[in-house]
Amino acid sequence: ERGKVYNKDCHTCVNTIGSYTCKCDDGYELDSATNQTCIGVCVGVDVKPKQGPIAGGTKVTVVGQCVPLGLILGQVRLRSSLDPRVFETPEVDVPQSVPIYVILPPESKLHTLGSEFLYKANPVIEDLTPKALSSQGGTTMTAIGSNLDTVVNSRLNITQLSITVNSTDGTKTFDQVDYPLTPCIVQTRSLLACKTPALQLPSTEEFGNFSAEFVFGFEFDGYDEYSELREERHNISAAEFTVIKLPDVHEHHWPPYDSSANEPLTLQISWGDFQGETDVIVGGVKSDIAKRYTSSISFLPPEEDHIKKNQKSDCHASPDAHTVHMVVGDLVNVADWTVSTLCLLVGLEMCVVICWVCG
Repeated sequence: ERGKVYNKDCHTCVNTIGSYTCKCDDGYELDSATNQTCIGVCVGVDVKPKQGPIAGGTKVTVVGQCVPLGLILGQVRLRSSLDPRVFETPEVDVPQSVPIYVILPPESKLHTLGSEFLYKANPVIEDLTPKALSSQGGTTMTAIGSNLDTVVNSRLNITQLSITVNSTDGTKTFDQVDYPLTPCIVQTRSLLACKTPALQLPSTEEFGNFSAEFVFGFEFDGYDEYSELREERHNISAAEFTVIKLPDVHEHHWPPYDSSANEPLTLQISWGDFQGETDVIVGGVKSDIAKRYTSSISFLPPEEDHIKKNQKSDCHASPDAHTVHMVVGDLVNVADWTVSTLCLLVGLEMCVVICWVCG
């Protein structure tokens, strides 16, 4: 029909017998009511996250039904990664808020989200606590600093410097160890909680006492090669940190336990800085901790039917006894280390056997 602009609402006209229909561009679909109009489907457009450090490098993802053509923060158009939905923020001079615009197909329409991206001050690590590490690993290290809520995917990076020990043949040097990165959890804007890996240390039985030095660093997503965070202020020397092996737990004599009484049992244990992280595992099931003291822990063993039926017991005095593990940190990370293990009978005769097995 002469004079009719078919491609105004119909991006590609497709002739049919006595009529026509449309082929629509990306971001549009055919209106089923007319079969001759393309309507936009770019709904639910948003970006995540909406904040990051002024150092830039934050990966911002555009979510929604359409694949965006671009993303603008303030007056700066961001470059996309291999994923066309993911963009990287630039470095800016000072903390600030800027409007967010998404360029949508097919006509490069500028869509205003009505929200802003917040550039926050860069994170700074100032201290670590506690000042003691367990050779078994699983220690919760708390990083203290500022602006720690601006980072994504934070990780603890521990480097163990070379160790020189005395041996019967003179001195022996163990190479530097770069431990695998371990994830951290942002607790507040000033606190990060990170777990340490099991340490690879020379045998004290073979080489006696020695000194070990560590460097603690932090890696955060969004920093180009983390160059800024490798400055001295983001690394903490561990010369003042003490590496300890947790002491054994002495034999305990518990009476048969009646879970219906809901009375806690007392475990005599004194693991210093690790007392607050110690879990009591009975028959493979974590017990509820009633109270932690400096030299003991009160715990409520699980009910018999909650204990894993296929849990292999290392207590040979009675088939009805359950192994009791004292574990610091992640059970998987310390599975290859010897930890004190006791035995407990739930609702049966008393067992006073101590088993020494891997925790």
